[in-house]
Amino acid sequence: MYNINDKSAAIRQIQRCLAKIYADSLNVNENGIFDEKTVLALSRFQKDNGLEIKDSVDFVTFLAIMDAYDEANLVSETKRQNPHIKFPLARGMQGGEIYKVNSMLSGILQHYSISDKPPLSNYYSEETENVAKIVSGIFDMPEQHEIDETFYYKLEKELNAINTIISERNEYFPE
Repeated sequence: MYNINDKSAAIRQIQRCLAKIYADSLNVNENGIFDEKTVLALSRFQKDNGLEIKDSVDFVTFLAIMDAYDEANLVSETKRQNPHIKFPLARGMQGGEIYKVNSMLSGILQHYSISDKPPLSNYYSEETENVAKIVSGIFDMPEQHEIDETFYYKLEKELNAINTIISERNEYFPE
């Protein structure tokens, strides 16, 4: 798709994505030229994601970069909105953020009519971990044992969507 020294707006978008994905470790120029820094970031991305390492961007790599960019944005947004939370949240931790996670997990499972629910407490227990595994399956994610920034974001969005559905149902079909 794109090779060394090619120039285009799409390459600039790829560079923007790679710069976001590797913001902490690589300096990628967003100049629209498929240069050596872009190739370095691309090679690292391909290696990190189990893709064939080559000095070009094919369609599979392009889609993987877009997905990773979306995830990097989710992580950034979650950290920005929740600077007080030290991710990942895991078994044995306690605090107000754990209570919120248990509440979100419980609300999501209730919506999907699944009887397993975490205790509504401020402790990340084995039950919380088991429920996180169930909910990660609902989200079609790899099995989650901890709550990282991406999973937390998805929990918030799913619960907001559920609450919107319930609110609209109650508005149109009052009891």
